[in-house]
Amino acid sequence: GRHRGGGGGEPLSALVPGSHAFVKVLHEPFLRVSPAASDFCRAGGHPQLANEAPVLYAGEVEVDAEGVLLRWNNLSGTYKGEDEKCYQTGISTSGRGLDTAATRPRRVHDASP
Repeated sequence: GRHRGGGGGEPLSALVPGSHAFVKVLHEPFLRVSPAASDFCRAGGHPQLANEAPVLYAGEVEVDAEGVLLRWNNLSGTYKGEDEKCYQTGISTSGRGLDTAATRPRRVHDASP
């Protein structure tokens, strides 16, 4: 999987560990992900990432030191995407994530592995 944060398409392993804001913009095959890390449920900067482009979905992704996606959510301040539209992110909810086949993303409200 790829993300774009500040200009290039880098793998999630290029991110520092922590929670990162993301937006999925209409007609872009990648997520725009903030390089700044925060605590989970505290990442911000979604408006800057969107840069006034039409957003399909937004939230946070949390990665570990190897860039493995640990969990993600749809928290982005005032905008909250509907759960049933999370497929628009490209993040699988069936045990495969953006970075490797070993990634096991979980929704915040679903803490099961």
